[in-house]
Amino acid sequence: MIIPKSILNQLKIVGPAEAVSVVKSNDRVFFQGASMTPNLLIDALCERYLELDNVEILEIHTNGNALYTQLPYSKAFRLFSLFVGANVRAGVDSNVGDYIPVFLSEIHWLFRRKIIPLDVAFIQVSPPDKHGYCSLGVSVDVTLPAIQMAKTVIALINPQVPRTHGDGIIHISHIDYAVPVDTPIHESPLGIPTEIETTIGENVAGLVEDGATLQMGIGNIPNAVLNNLGNHKRLGIHTEMFSDGILPLIESGVITGEEKEIKTGKIVTCFATGTQKLYDFIDDNPVVHFKEAGYPEEKYPRIKEGPHAEWVKAIKGDGPEPGSNFDYAAPMTETALLGVLAQRFGGRIEWDSKAMKVTNRPELNAFVKEPVRKGWAYGDDL
Repeated sequence: MIIPKSILNQLKIVGPAEAVSVVKSNDRVFFQGASMTPNLLIDALCERYLELDNVEILEIHTNGNALYTQLPYSKAFRLFSLFVGANVRAGVDSNVGDYIPVFLSEIHWLFRRKIIPLDVAFIQVSPPDKHGYCSLGVSVDVTLPAIQMAKTVIALINPQVPRTHGDGIIHISHIDYAVPVDTPIHESPLGIPTEIETTIGENVAGLVEDGATLQMGIGNIPNAVLNNLGNHKRLGIHTEMFSDGILPLIESGVITGEEKEIKTGKIVTCFATGTQKLYDFIDDNPVVHFKEAGYPEEKYPRIKEGPHAEWVKAIKGDGPEPGSNFDYAAPMTETALLGVLAQRFGGRIEWDSKAMKVTNRPELNAFVKEPVRKGWAYGDDL
């Protein structure tokens, strides 16, 4: 890509050390995540640990070694993680980090309502086009609201970042410091599903109807499901993220998006992670729309009094009948909460639902039932 000199002259191009020198003690810094993690900037910031104190780090899942959670660097930094990945799990388990439980789709409110104000944002973008716009690549998610609200934006300018369609763009006038780099972004090859994961994938795929819209997560099970959708038709995607697992279904015409109500014919996501083959597919592809994690806005109006007031009225018999069937809502909640344990501590968890106990890692049972106040007790069926 040939970038006009008039565009380049508008960028304040510096080295990584000079760029991160704007971070001060007691600042709060946001890191773009997943495959777009700006490790060059992060590592340069960590090198300043002797001159900084109480710098707060905000992030969702990042790639890299996360030096800010390790000694001696962690003396200057404290992590507030909105998603606990493998690289920061030890830090969150110690006194150098905390986990903020929040829905991905609601993180933007923390920034836009200044519940968590941001001083600096570290991001990685494509070179600007002839109009001066850079792409946020394959991680728009909560990065878009972060750069909109941060006082200072520092960007790696990397020609290996895919240019993505959708809302993930930033004009060079909003980049305070630009650091040129030319390195591949992070890749995440697909894992090989186990026999159990393959069976789960077969069972779940059997529940998917032709014309359905898919939402996928990270890991072998979503990919095991995708592996078993080859005979389906007219599937669509409106998802948190996707990886290489969708490519064979697109190539074979299974995924068309023709029956989607929102963004018909488009693949909608907020981030993607995979191999270079995936990034090549995404690059400048108008079929793929990257939106922030809060998209779309609520389609239906909310009860003005709020869900808690409605819940109390329902208990008293004055409100509407509950919309959920507790015969399956309770087990579903149990499964979701076990997922919280799995993310928090990692590894496999074997669960005895009747006894309400983790059988293979008994130390986790302390988090299943917290101690109750004197004079109170769990019922016999709990």
